[in-house]
Amino acid sequence: MTTYLYSGGLSYAFGRPSESNILRFFEPKGGWTVVDACVFIGWYTLIASKKVDAEGKVLAIEPHPRNFSILLRNIRDNDLKNVIPLNIALSDRDGYGWLAILPSPAQHSIMFSLDHRIPVKMKKMDAMLEELNINQVDLFKIDVEGAELKVLKGSENILKKRNKINYRDFSTCRN
Repeated sequence: MTTYLYSGGLSYAFGRPSESNILRFFEPKGGWTVVDACVFIGWYTLIASKKVDAEGKVLAIEPHPRNFSILLRNIRDNDLKNVIPLNIALSDRDGYGWLAILPSPAQHSIMFSLDHRIPVKMKKMDAMLEELNINQVDLFKIDVEGAELKVLKGSENILKKRNKINYRDFSTCRN
């Protein structure tokens, strides 16, 4: 079994990657378990939910309270029964940390130490999956504004279970 790992790593210096470029590689299949880290308001969560169908599941992770409330509304309004929303930040440790609040609501990050920040619950992906009794993840979409390495370090156990990992970083995608 192959695990697919997609990293946001969006580089605004070169322009936001086009959604069509990202969607060429973001192809969850029926029955898959998908982790969507930092979903913002859930656009990719919606796509993944429809593609993994009733047998699959999507873990939609968003640490910012306002974005999370919009995500919950989108899940409800689209009747997504296979989505598990989690109001946490994935990291390399469990506990609490700070989420820096940037001007764009899609750019908040645990990597910056700004004056404008809020406390957030942080979890290792391995600990989160264990709590949810999930033993396999088929696709990770990670767009955590520079904290990708922290997320991967907290995912060590689940990644070791995979015999092959395909990786795609979208920072090189252009409009």
